[in-house]
Amino acid sequence: KTDKSGDVKKNVLAGLESANATIDRFEPSTGALRVKSVELVKPTARFELGADGLRAFGVRFVPQAASTANAENTSNPATVANAPTTAASAACGPTGSKAALSIERFAVNGLDVVLTDTTTTPPTVLPLTGLEAEVKHFTSRAFVEPTPITFHAFLEAGAVDVRKRAKSSSMLAGVLGATGKLITGQEDKAELERRPLFDELALKGRLTLAPKPTGWITLDVGALELAPFAGLARPSGVELGDGELDQALRLRFQGERGVTVESTSTFRELRLSEPADGPIARYLALPAPLDTVLYLLEDAEGAHRIPVSFHVGEAGLETGELVSAGTSAIGSMIGRAVASSPLRVLGGVGGILGIDLGGGEPAERTL
Repeated sequence: KTDKSGDVKKNVLAGLESANATIDRFEPSTGALRVKSVELVKPTARFELGADGLRAFGVRFVPQAASTANAENTSNPATVANAPTTAASAACGPTGSKAALSIERFAVNGLDVVLTDTTTTPPTVLPLTGLEAEVKHFTSRAFVEPTPITFHAFLEAGAVDVRKRAKSSSMLAGVLGATGKLITGQEDKAELERRPLFDELALKGRLTLAPKPTGWITLDVGALELAPFAGLARPSGVELGDGELDQALRLRFQGERGVTVESTSTFRELRLSEPADGPIARYLALPAPLDTVLYLLEDAEGAHRIPVSFHVGEAGLETGELVSAGTSAIGSMIGRAVASSPLRVLGGVGGILGIDLGGGEPAERTL
């Protein structure tokens, strides 16, 4: 529903401007269904996570209820023992293989979804305002037969309240910005402005799942504002004051040879801090405190670029090695960058003053 201005009402539960489907063939004897096209136009929904659970579609989902149900199932040995067998039979049995579902084209155009988390301080609000997505040649047989699936999605976001950025006009302001330090009390006094949560998120790919994953996936995110995620980061001890991220991710699946990952993360206007031995430093095994690492990684334009490339074997996709390999690669890259920038700040100051900070005699100065 919309108001007089055409805007969607805030109390909307769920909506869909239109839906169209064209069925090509259905075989009652086997249950096989072939769909020529499915198109959804402007899905609309509001999701709110609060202390009392998740509210969606006019229903409140309480996490404790799910936990209780899981506990009851766990207490029944027969249920737990039979669950994997039942699932495997449904997926791999003869009936499942014959009752194939194929969709030649599935598309979504338009989007109006708002995700709100009131359990964080400040509350986290993520508005998603546009989507153009398409999946071609999908079939349930793709999990057992070599059938390529192509897809793309372009996601747009609405505006959020963020701190207004001001160019540093002093050396002290520049140093504070480089190290990621936040000045206590500034957060509440900062002037706010509205900027898009991100410019665009683009996902593309072509995958063949069987017998081994082959193909490629690319993900590009432009100008993602980091400040709106401050509430999510704060419980871990990370203070996220500002920042903008450009992300380029390339995955190439090579069957039995595993997957190759190439990633470039570019942070701008980064304002980030954490306590000594904080979660970021521990997770990445940083060779120095976070503020020192941020300063050493900053380039002449004030940006932090983190290029990472690594390869994981076929077994790594099943054991979760992909994430750990990525974390290790990032830590190694940062370690090399820090090692190649010894005493960057002190060395520069020492050169100006004519002092050898390595322990030698003061250098001669000519005026």
